[in-house]
Amino acid sequence: MDEKLYIIVGKLFEHGFNAERFDRIRDSTKELALIPVSSITGEGLPETLVFLSGLAQKFLEENLKVQANTPGKGTLLEVRDEKGLGTTLDVILYDGMLKVGDTIAVAGKNGVIQTKIRSLLKPNIAADSRMNEKWIRVEEIHAAAGVKISAPGLEEAVAGSPLLVVSTGNEAEQIEKEVKRITIDSDAIGAIVKTDTLGSLEALLKLMQSHGIKVKRASVGDVTRRDIMEAAALHNKDPFLGVVFAFSTSIPEDARKDAEKAGVKVFESNIVYSLSEDYKKWVESEKAAQQKAFLEKAILPCKFVYLPGYTFRNSKPAVIGVRIQIGRLKVGAEVMNEKGEIIGRVQNIQVESESVQEAKTDEEVAVSIDGATVTRNLNENDVLLTRITDGMQDLLKKINLSSDEKELLSTIIALQSSVSNTSQEE
Repeated sequence: MDEKLYIIVGKLFEHGFNAERFDRIRDSTKELALIPVSSITGEGLPETLVFLSGLAQKFLEENLKVQANTPGKGTLLEVRDEKGLGTTLDVILYDGMLKVGDTIAVAGKNGVIQTKIRSLLKPNIAADSRMNEKWIRVEEIHAAAGVKISAPGLEEAVAGSPLLVVSTGNEAEQIEKEVKRITIDSDAIGAIVKTDTLGSLEALLKLMQSHGIKVKRASVGDVTRRDIMEAAALHNKDPFLGVVFAFSTSIPEDARKDAEKAGVKVFESNIVYSLSEDYKKWVESEKAAQQKAFLEKAILPCKFVYLPGYTFRNSKPAVIGVRIQIGRLKVGAEVMNEKGEIIGRVQNIQVESESVQEAKTDEEVAVSIDGATVTRNLNENDVLLTRITDGMQDLLKKINLSSDEKELLSTIIALQSSVSNTSQEE
């Protein structure tokens, strides 16, 4: 382990940082502390927490001060149902105090919720589940502490929300401002994102931003039919952004049916990174499928030569033997010579008397060309090219062609442009 550790120390030193194992640190302002941690056994985690706590107490003394008797400020960790209590909030109170009867404000799925504290409960650490109550009721609690709050109207509360005691009257505005900082509601063409908490929403949005995924709307709550319909409208503009991401949140059956009917892809997971990975794989798969479908129908750049001694029919249609030099020749392709003059259209391709839809580089095949007449507009050793329409040119530039095919496409485009300009001048 020491050998591995000092490889890291050496690498850090190369970047201008002094580092040492945490228990050998002499001056935390001059050396980085390295704490070996195992994600399998958990070794090193207690040391990490203790070391962080020590650093915080030493260097963040001013930041860690709390006002014990001021109106409480906290963070809502979880919304849960407790038997006999109804919907409750698990809260970390990091500043001030809470009292039974205080009015508190938290973010809800449909706006800020303001309600009056009915009960404050702390875990009964000494409780025996057969003998004692699970919770101890208190009249007030001071920071910093964890507490369970029982109050009416908490069903729509959002985990991750700030919690404030209402004292000045602008607490709701403060919470709305914080929620708006995290959520998104724009006119952009982008994905719909739904999560279970504000914290997970913020984390997922940062991840999506790092992957360059645009977002139209991001909020907390279940996926709704409105979310699906909105994604369906976006799907028509950009099929890769007309999607829904659902992290640790439910999707009602009616919304699922709407998604299937509209062809909207819904990515759902309880692991943030799975969403981005699943989306990336899906995009790659869809693009590959699209390209495959396009290639099956597209007229591709092709250069081929009329082989001498292989004239099977002179006309109506002309049937000749050819060798494909570059690209792929397909049935239906319009053919021109090196001057840009149209020769005819490929009617059929045969290999050993069997018809095929395309011929590839280095293959020798028999080709019937409707409109061509041997010795009139077609001669042995002629080099022929496929004609590429303007619309097809733009599409071909966006797909994965070989370097030879790309170079040939540029040659064909230049030739067709030259012929077009000459015709206009005449």
